Amino acid sequence: MLAEINASPFDSIRHFDESGNEYWVARQLMPLLGYGAWHRFNNAIERARLSISNTGVLTEDHISPAVNLVKRAQGGGSSQLDYRLSRHACYLVAMNGDPRKPEIAAAQAYFVAKTRQAEVVIPQQSEELEHLKLINENLKLQIRRDELQSSMLTLHGTAVVLALKGCSDQLVKEEVLVTEVVKEKTGETQRILTADQLKKEVKRRTGQNIPSLKWFIDKLRANNRDDLLVPVTRHNTNEYITPEALDEAIAIVFGHNRQKLIGE
Repeated sequence: MLAEINASPFDSIRHFDESGNEYWVARQLMPLLGYGAWHRFNNAIERARLSISNTGVLTEDHISPAVNLVKRAQGGGSSQLDYRLSRHACYLVAMNGDPRKPEIAAAQAYFVAKTRQAEVVIPQQSEELEHLKLINENLKLQIRRDELQSSMLTLHGTAVVLALKGCSDQLVKEEVLVTEVVKEKTGETQRILTADQLKKEVKRRTGQNIPSLKWFIDKLRANNRDDLLVPVTRHNTNEYITPEALDEAIAIVFGHNRQKLIGE
């Protein structure tokens, strides 16, 4: 019996909206219920609408108006009233149709069986869908948290992010990329931060963009902290920050104002 119903012509005209809800188009359903004239079939739809309204349910949830454009061979066209019908609405239309028509009996058998099938199967499917929706929402929240974490790290650095989380005691210092310069005369090595390395490290720690190495050094000099600079001679002599002095240099340049450090 179910196999015959599944092969029914009513299945061939079933549609689904963007949310996955099934519906039937009234003018496609009309000939399958044995009607040739729209005004007679529309009478059955109106009786179905009244049945739905009497139960206190919004009729628009089951019978919603639609307009079809009928094109003419010579060009142009005219609008044609139509309806989207839910399964329940189709069942009521069939129940309010002409009982003398064999097509009405076939429609009643189909929609009764489908309604019963929905009562048994759909609730279980609904629970599974709700579970999947919850999983999907949790994944979206996790992605948003990850994106926020990434943005915070980019803007303010690890130290600030951990401090805002109340986990400053968990801070593990990240290794700083440095450059080692060898003094020609003594062979001693000196660890420095080049201009690019300094910009990158200041950005990572404070979220601040510095214009140039010179700008940073001038700020230190203005605070009489030349002791944090080391001269490096190649073709000429330039001064650089050592990685060991960077935290102190940042505090001097940007001050101890928390708002400056986190870019607020």
